[in-house]
Amino acid sequence: MKKSTSVAMISVAASLRFAQGFPNFRPRSASRSLTIAAAALFLFGTVGGLSAATVYGIDQQNVGFPGGTTRNIQAFAPIGQSFTPTFPSLNFVDLYTQSFAVGSATLYVEISSGSSFGGTLLGTSDAVTLTSSFLGVTHFSFSSDVPLAPSGAYAMELFETPSSVAWGVRDDATLVDLYSRGNEIFLGSSQFPNDLYFVEGEVVEPGTFFLLGGSLAALLVLKNSNRASAMHRFIAAIKSEVVKTSSVSRRLALQRCRAMKALFRAVLTALWPDQAHYQARAFGQFAKEKLT
Repeated sequence: MKKSTSVAMISVAASLRFAQGFPNFRPRSASRSLTIAAAALFLFGTVGGLSAATVYGIDQQNVGFPGGTTRNIQAFAPIGQSFTPTFPSLNFVDLYTQSFAVGSATLYVEISSGSSFGGTLLGTSDAVTLTSSFLGVTHFSFSSDVPLAPSGAYAMELFETPSSVAWGVRDDATLVDLYSRGNEIFLGSSQFPNDLYFVEGEVVEPGTFFLLGGSLAALLVLKNSNRASAMHRFIAAIKSEVVKTSSVSRRLALQRCRAMKALFRAVLTALWPDQAHYQARAFGQFAKEKLT
């Protein structure tokens, strides 16, 4: 059984137990109870699938250039890229890497303060192990957010463990400065105008609380409870998530709110179609006010 389905079933079971606390919840038969559970599972699975998809809030990047040079990580160490963020944190970095020999390599990234290596270490990514013939984007995740000061100078340094075979990392190798907020660094020196292929930012995972709220709202409607009350509970849950989101950078907050708005409209259209358009507009205005 897929993990997402298991989570949905557990959530629906919890929702049913919660709903049984309401005096109006009186399923007339086992089949009616299963119908309610199935409908809630369908809604949770559909809407949850929309929200559970990983959304990447991209801050700084240098991608899409033709060609480039792949530099041997060991031979050009220390190697990496300086950058100037606008987000207050990051939790992922993407680099373009390639195998140079038969065997495997384990790579990881460190983020430090300053435009060159040797500054204060702020975070270390989880290690990634790659095998022979690999060529492509390598995703490095950080188990906790790395704090950054917007417009400050930072450096990402790529490491290869001693037991790894020779491995390379791609740069743009041009005479044009394609990324103006930092430079490639290798052998410990800035390599203007060159830059690595890189992406950095923050993974956006919309909260699960309002998904459960949507599942509960469906249950309340299906058992002929107060429709208006159920709708307002769901709207309140979504708005609560917007308020939490307003504490992060504006750019990232807007990306999160777009995901929430899509979920919001999907649930309203399914359960309260006569209110969907009006409430979606009201939600958009609410989010705009909170993020300005």
